[in-house]
Amino acid sequence: MDTFRKHWPEVELDLVSGFHADPIKLLKREEADIVTGSENKPQRGIVHYPLFRFEILAVLAPGHELTKKGADGGRFCRYHADHLSRARRAY
Repeated sequence: MDTFRKHWPEVELDLVSGFHADPIKLLKREEADIVTGSENKPQRGIVHYPLFRFEILAVLAPGHELTKKGADGGRFCRYHADHLSRARRAY
């Protein structure tokens, strides 16, 4: 922050962290200029930009409870660390 302030002393920067029930409302009320989050529903006047080019993954140990099929037949996670290691070597 000190380096930022040295270069741009006229810019007011307030960082607010934590959970906000409706961060988009902060933008609409002009209480924030930028919000980082996961909501990406199209809304008039709101522009979304991806921050990362990579997918964030949950990596679980083989046989972990979350890798087993649930009552709905779906799985929380399809891959485990062994698969990711092989995939990483493929790059």
